[in-house]
Amino acid sequence: MDKQDIILLTKEIDEHHQYTRTNIQLLVQWFIFFATANYVVFGLFAVKMVEGVFKSLRILWVATAIFVVVNLFGIVLCFEARRQFRRTRDRIISLSAKIQELTSAPSTDPVVVLPHADYSRVMVLMGLTLLCMLITWAALAVIAGLKSVSTAHPELFFLLALQPT
Repeated sequence: MDKQDIILLTKEIDEHHQYTRTNIQLLVQWFIFFATANYVVFGLFAVKMVEGVFKSLRILWVATAIFVVVNLFGIVLCFEARRQFRRTRDRIISLSAKIQELTSAPSTDPVVVLPHADYSRVMVLMGLTLLCMLITWAALAVIAGLKSVSTAHPELFFLLALQPT
């Protein structure tokens, strides 16, 4: 292989780095927006529940279902992005090894400037945060349901509270 092949392999490595940097930036921006939307809507519903101004719990159930499903999709996205970053790192290592082979460079570990470990930690933490949000949404729905039962049928709620476990 000639010098042109080495240039092409180097260009591919550069493209993988640029692609990965762009993707991590977009993922973090998406997460910030998504987490903010979760917290704002959750806060509005929690305040309305505490103030007792819900006319119907149907909107809470629908919002909870939507946010639970979307948070599940977000968790899947985070772990899929993590796998994609790992595949990109492996491809960069493979390309670096080919370049070393073509240049007859001494056999050393290829230098990979892709911070996969850092990206992986970010993706795991984002996924865990989304899981906590999902659990919080489910808890809000359960608490709202219990509160509506206790206000609509206090005698039933009182009997349920006295049941031995």
